[in-house]
Amino acid sequence: MKKRQQGFALLEVMVVLIVIAILTAIMLPLYQHYVAKAQVMAALAEITPGRTPAENILTEPVMSNHIAGSTAATKPHQLGLASSTPRCHNISVLMTGLTPDKPGMGMDGDTYITCVIRGNALVNNKTINWTRLNMTHQLYEVVRDPRGGQHPSTKGEPVGGRWFCVTDVPEPLWPAGCKGALPPFSSDG
Repeated sequence: MKKRQQGFALLEVMVVLIVIAILTAIMLPLYQHYVAKAQVMAALAEITPGRTPAENILTEPVMSNHIAGSTAATKPHQLGLASSTPRCHNISVLMTGLTPDKPGMGMDGDTYITCVIRGNALVNNKTINWTRLNMTHQLYEVVRDPRGGQHPSTKGEPVGGRWFCVTDVPEPLWPAGCKGALPPFSSDG
């Protein structure tokens, strides 16, 4: 009578372990990339609510009359934000150059809401911020000519009063709408 083999041979077990190791080596960087992108998006979500109170400071005469020519908000709590969160080591706020738009109207100034990201090695200590430029700057986005360079006669959209998401994380991890720098702009049309 022949004895039947039971269980797995050592070679079969080793092949399975090698396949698992290869799959892990492929999937781990993809997973880390996915986690880093989620951490950047979470950091942006934690500072985004500060835009509305900042706009209120800039547009409501009652709230802003006492701060002409000064700095309106320098602390996150002034915009309803925490100074640190699960995704931000710290949050900083700066509203500068506030000047009245017109007598009796709201104020306008440059506004920066910045988060130093808390995350994995791909994004830890990188920054993401919301930047709003003063409407009185009279700046316009540069319109690119399809053949290269700036279009000679077309003025782009005004950049004053718009919010821009700016970050220094690697480009593949940028949330939708974020850039590595403010768009190019020009003061002449």
